[in-house]
Amino acid sequence: MSLDFGRCSENSSIRIDYSKCNSCGICVEICKGNPLYMENGKVKIDQSRLLGCIGCGQCVAACPFDCIEISGRDISMDDFYQLNGKNDRSDYESLLALLESRRSIREFKNQDVPEDILQKILEATATSPMGLPPSEVKLLVVNGKEKVRTLAFEMIDELKKQGTFYKPFFLNLLRPFISKGDYLALKNFIRPVINTYLEKKKEGIDWLLYSAPLVIYFYGSEFIDPADPYIAATNSVIAAQSLGLGTCFIGLSGYCFQYSKLLQKKYGIRKEDKKGIIVIYGYPKFNFKKGIKRRFASVKYV
Repeated sequence: MSLDFGRCSENSSIRIDYSKCNSCGICVEICKGNPLYMENGKVKIDQSRLLGCIGCGQCVAACPFDCIEISGRDISMDDFYQLNGKNDRSDYESLLALLESRRSIREFKNQDVPEDILQKILEATATSPMGLPPSEVKLLVVNGKEKVRTLAFEMIDELKKQGTFYKPFFLNLLRPFISKGDYLALKNFIRPVINTYLEKKKEGIDWLLYSAPLVIYFYGSEFIDPADPYIAATNSVIAAQSLGLGTCFIGLSGYCFQYSKLLQKKYGIRKEDKKGIIVIYGYPKFNFKKGIKRRFASVKYV
């Protein structure tokens, strides 16, 4: 059967060059859409099995004899590139040093992010894993300090319109119907933060997106795996760190796009699209001399 949702409604097509194939079975073992199977010592194709070919490309990537080709579902043979084994991996110490040096940055130099740097971030981010291919992750890129400032003030205005939900009277009405955690978050975090956004806006100060020179909103269609935009956003942060940029996640901003018809219309976001997360980027204004250890709430071994 075909996996009919999102951007594609048909299976990818599969072609096997049997003159090269030695029936090692790697492609069958690695294929989880399940159209490939072994019969009488030969690899066979049946798109009616389970999901059919979903275009993940695993069989092509793993085949030691280059005898499989696929196309469709936003993938073609032009999308494959050669790997070189150990040279494809960063060593652990270098990766850990990069991750340990990352901080949430909210103060930026008055310096734009060059287009070539932005493209490198997008190139690296596009490697992010997805629930099912093709990716349903969408990106809204706002590049330029004035554009970001405009977006920030528009979002703050939308938060003001939703302000009724954060007033003490309404919160008290909500209390029996929401969890303690949600109640305290609304009362002790979201309400005072939104009030601060509004006060700072009166002074011409952007406290929502921190006057960053670059913003990317990661979101997706109604068919998306909810984790996919957040995985892509995280990978973009790591890529940006390697390029000398500072970053910060802005979680509250996703609700502005989710509930604002004005923002949806202006920025081309459909009401059906799932809420995502904003990341801000820019060159850090200050240097950090110390890292900060983080820890999980708990780690359980079973």
